[in-house]
Amino acid sequence: MDYEYKGIRLGDGVEKALDKLERKYIKFDKLLNDLTYSKKNEKDEETVYILIHILVGRVVFIHIRDKEYYPAEDIKIGTIITEELKEKYELYYDEDEYFDVYLSKKYPKFALVLEIVDYVNYMNYKERICGYTFDDQDSFDHFHKDRVENPLESKKLEDVYHSLRMKGTIDVDIEKREIIGELNNYKFIFDLITRDIKSIQNMETGEFLRTSM
Repeated sequence: MDYEYKGIRLGDGVEKALDKLERKYIKFDKLLNDLTYSKKNEKDEETVYILIHILVGRVVFIHIRDKEYYPAEDIKIGTIITEELKEKYELYYDEDEYFDVYLSKKYPKFALVLEIVDYVNYMNYKERICGYTFDDQDSFDHFHKDRVENPLESKKLEDVYHSLRMKGTIDVDIEKREIIGELNNYKFIFDLITRDIKSIQNMETGEFLRTSM
């Protein structure tokens, strides 16, 4: 399985994602520190949701409810889950925070999102596929500590990411492809694509301590 939706795969870099995805559906989520891509259909139903985490600069999550998409012929949206499918994809049930899903031992980054149909009682019902997720969010530490003791010595976003996250000052300028953060009266600007430092500026004096721009 490619963990791919319309040319975007798990692990694709932020640059490729920004070039391929429609800009008007991309926003920065300050709570998650992700670039989010959310697209809806004419019924205002979300058909695809993609997360690009700025710390690692790549696609880490794709949630799909597009009825025209399917990762394999036998698991299209609307398909009833059977014992044969469970065996083929080595599926096991998991109650996700947001969805009821079947995870796959065969494809560890893949999940089938479920809905209950033909419900009679808790012993007599069917499960139908209503979506898919490709999830790689466990592949990195969201809460790792700063890599340098002195933030002014930062060379990469990861060097000071923890402190910026805790202060809640991280923002992204998608057009300029920059990550901006503020800490101890200093403004930090990083390249969104490489996460390299671009400048550190004293916000009181306006003096630049470092600049690569």
